[in-house]
Amino acid sequence: MADQVHAGSIFSFNGQGYPIRRLGPRAYGMGGTGRAIVDGQNFSSFNPALLGAFRKPGVYGLFTLQRRNVEDRRTSRAIADGDVTGLKAVFPFRFRGALTVGIEGLTDTDVTVVDTVGTGGEQHLLGLNGTGGIGAVVIGFGQKVGNRLFLGAQADVMVVGTLTESWSKDLLNESSAFFSLDKVTRSQKGAQFTLGGVFTLGNLSLAGVFKPEASIIQTVRIENRLTTNAITENAQETERDVLFPATYAFGLAYARTIRWMAALDVEYAAWGDTGPGRHDTTEIAAGIQYQTRPGNARGIGRRYDLMAGVYHRSLYFETASGDPVNELGATVGVAFPFSRDSGTFRWTLEVGRRGDKQSHGARETFFKQTFSITGWIQ
Repeated sequence: MADQVHAGSIFSFNGQGYPIRRLGPRAYGMGGTGRAIVDGQNFSSFNPALLGAFRKPGVYGLFTLQRRNVEDRRTSRAIADGDVTGLKAVFPFRFRGALTVGIEGLTDTDVTVVDTVGTGGEQHLLGLNGTGGIGAVVIGFGQKVGNRLFLGAQADVMVVGTLTESWSKDLLNESSAFFSLDKVTRSQKGAQFTLGGVFTLGNLSLAGVFKPEASIIQTVRIENRLTTNAITENAQETERDVLFPATYAFGLAYARTIRWMAALDVEYAAWGDTGPGRHDTTEIAAGIQYQTRPGNARGIGRRYDLMAGVYHRSLYFETASGDPVNELGATVGVAFPFSRDSGTFRWTLEVGRRGDKQSHGARETFFKQTFSITGWIQ
């Protein structure tokens, strides 16, 4: 790594940015599972068929706070950040269907790098500051068909969020002042669709999700400022196509009783088709939830949901070694219900690691807390 590095992920400045796992409040605590949990309380965006189980209107908001320890072959440092990652509302209809509208982040970029490069008269400080991310307005619909089947469709309309890069160059051995700054701003417009289904068999639910490849238009604006005893500026704007991959996912959930639930999800995304050097990605996650019984022998008079899970996924980023970046994590969580079943507060803790110092030059260990509030309209 360079002399100074700060990042939402050390690998986030690569392609479209670090892909955010678009999970609902409960799914975060269960390791990222839930594509097949159709109980009318699952807000996760990874399967629109889940909407078909909603029977009353609901809203939720999600805030994430993360601390990362970044290590390379020379140094280590700690970084912290936080952000609102999702806001969504669900409106059921009388004919066993529901509509959702919300705003969610799709990718994240947050990196600062300062390094000394070059030799002799060309030696200079090279700086990079990358921020922002790609967001979407989410519009989805789910419907229950018969007694066992749930179907749904969703559109992620990518009209919010920008990626901003600032590149600076400052000569160290120049007798006169020399400094240049290039600013690159990327904005997007386009949409990607998701189709999903869930089929129930007694206590077992099976889910399938397909997201076709999507091409969106990215507008790139480049501004250059050069200072050498005077100031000159110029700007140019271009458009290009950016691809988001086709994604295939499957899930299953088993509710042994009303108090015990287990889930397993797998996902494959063809990121390798979206650009040279990129890797196809996979993800597997497993999780459980246990619901305490009111007035049990331990003296707990209210119902609480206890969650735990693990996951492993790979990231699409191009690497110098050619080896994909892997991410491994474990989660725990607890849900505290409000009075009269008017809502729930959930807290989850995620601990994980991504990257390898030998293969990728750096590794980061992260501790992520998620706070969410779900409200039900009676």
